[in-house]
Amino acid sequence: MIRLFVIALASLASFVVLAGVAYRLTGNNDLAAWVALALGFAVVPVALLKLWRAPNPASKCPGGTGLYPECMFTVTVTDSQISVTRPDSGSQALLLSDLQEVAIVTNDSGPVGADVWWVISAKSTAQGCTFPAGANGEQDVLRFVQGLPGFSNERFIQAMGSTSNAKFVCWSARD
Repeated sequence: MIRLFVIALASLASFVVLAGVAYRLTGNNDLAAWVALALGFAVVPVALLKLWRAPNPASKCPGGTGLYPECMFTVTVTDSQISVTRPDSGSQALLLSDLQEVAIVTNDSGPVGADVWWVISAKSTAQGCTFPAGANGEQDVLRFVQGLPGFSNERFIQAMGSTSNAKFVCWSARD
């Protein structure tokens, strides 16, 4: 945002300077105004936008692709557990034998914040894994949970389309 404000100020300043220079060179106010308009409000902003590009948030992600900060989470599925490595150097793990529920929790913080979260719960409420949609390894988790008997793809699709604060239970060991 600051970048665009600075470019707008630079365009305005260049218009004033160019109008003065063009008038001194031509002695014609009308011609000076047209030259200053063309250069000050068309050429200068385009040149500055090309030279001063906004940083791509994905450049912070491993491999330079993905959504930031979601890409900083890594989730891994093995034969015995699901584990999550978080960007704050924390980690979570859940033994598959303790798996109780797979839910998608949505919130209304998007597109600024992570608005879709996986919540994978254990029989013990002290255990579980949470990670945002877009985390590295998310596709492996999706393949795994879709293989669970009774997993609701319909609930999953509803969750992916939600923009409000809601919880969608896609699978439960109780069912």
